[in-house]
Amino acid sequence: MDASDNTIPNLFQAIQKELSKDIDSVQYRILHHLVYTLLLYAERVYRKKDSRSLKQNVDLEIAGLFKDLVDRYFRQNKLVNFYSNQLNITEKKLAKKYFSDIWKISKSVY
Repeated sequence: MDASDNTIPNLFQAIQKELSKDIDSVQYRILHHLVYTLLLYAERVYRKKDSRSLKQNVDLEIAGLFKDLVDRYFRQNKLVNFYSNQLNITEKKLAKKYFSDIWKISKSVY
């Protein structure tokens, strides 16, 4: 974000101003759009700072959380369902995405 770009601070001000008004029939929609726009601008700034895509970062974060869960609970829980529920993703996605990645790594090591 350019130092002269006041878009994000202006959006925060607009949200605060709208929240200070009396509630009417359109306030929710206005706030929804302001927050959505704020998130889009934040994503733009984030993407400029990090060349990896947002999806790649989320995948890496989930992989790290999965590893932590396995380290912590594997003795008690060996079911994919437990880990998918903890990560709030489907069993299919967990098995397809992360187990296949782990399998590729383990095959390359041995």
